[in-house]
Amino acid sequence: MSVPCRSNSTWSYKSFMFPRSYDEYASFALLNFTTAADHRLHALQVHHQQPGAARGQRFRLAAKLPPLSARWPGPYGPGSCAASSHHQWRLANFTSLVVFGDSYTDDSRLGYFINNHGAAPPVGYNDPVSYHAADGGRVWVEYVKQYTGANLYNYAVSGAVCSNEITPRWFSAINAPFPDIAGYELPAYLNDSALVYANGTKFMTDPPDATVYAMWIGTNDLGYSALIQDEQVAGTNLTTYVDCVYDQLDRVYANGGRFFVLLNVAPLNLAPEYGILGQGGAGPNQYWEDKSGNISEISGRMLEEVVSANAIYQYRTPYEVVLANRYPGADFALYNVHDLVRLPRSLVYLDDVSLTFASLHRCKTSTTTPPPISTAPRP
Repeated sequence: MSVPCRSNSTWSYKSFMFPRSYDEYASFALLNFTTAADHRLHALQVHHQQPGAARGQRFRLAAKLPPLSARWPGPYGPGSCAASSHHQWRLANFTSLVVFGDSYTDDSRLGYFINNHGAAPPVGYNDPVSYHAADGGRVWVEYVKQYTGANLYNYAVSGAVCSNEITPRWFSAINAPFPDIAGYELPAYLNDSALVYANGTKFMTDPPDATVYAMWIGTNDLGYSALIQDEQVAGTNLTTYVDCVYDQLDRVYANGGRFFVLLNVAPLNLAPEYGILGQGGAGPNQYWEDKSGNISEISGRMLEEVVSANAIYQYRTPYEVVLANRYPGADFALYNVHDLVRLPRSLVYLDDVSLTFASLHRCKTSTTTPPPISTAPRP
């Protein structure tokens, strides 16, 4: 996991090294990402050791970046950051991380809703770490906490979308839609940030100059029971979902947030739910029971949704920060999760058994005729 670090004249990244099996190790770093318009090359340096190989054997890849703007050094490689050339990333001391998102980030908040008949956690709730989260292990923010020592405030909820006023998705276990960012996660954060105990201490340690706010949302907004099935609220669309993301960042900014990491959408068209049959894709299953029609067409449409959303993030973020000056004095990084997942295996720097072309948990596919479309109530 990489976090931004300051450099006098260039954008740099500090890289954390993850131990690998068979005495392998790897580190992935974006080096010397300059702000000059004519310097469009960045180097991805990978240290990778295999059994019997000389320690410290290095592989270097240079990737040419298409032009974007002299004032916004992008587009973005895995872990890269971009911001106005008026100032560098000014995070002097990374002490706290506040995150919003869905099951890719949730530790156990959805579990609280389920175990408490749909009731939300109280103000000042400490979300416990889960070693069996929705991804089958620890979520990424727990690794950030482990390797940086930062305070973690995790408001992500499995199943979340940006707003239930755009793509509400019913969850029978709580007899309500999944809690969303706009309606639950942001208000929960705002309430916690205002909480002061009787002895005068704050619940949150969130100094503006040392707190990073990360948002990763879109998997459910684009997915089944939402945009890919045209089940969004009438009059809304893909751009409405993206609007919602920046609207939530507005609320964080108004509350004092100044350092933001926006994570783009993963390649969902390669996931079993939206993949092509015979290439890892699934037919009707326990999550999308009424899935039918041309499965390849579904995968192709998801590809269009993903690349469209990510292209909007890529170009709208510098517009909002630099040209529109929507967040004066703030620093932004756009983390390219999409390309990170699609990297060749030689560049994968997590556990050696974590293959991006295989799944740890398979959908329970249906062998019978799929049931009719759900008539579950919606708000």
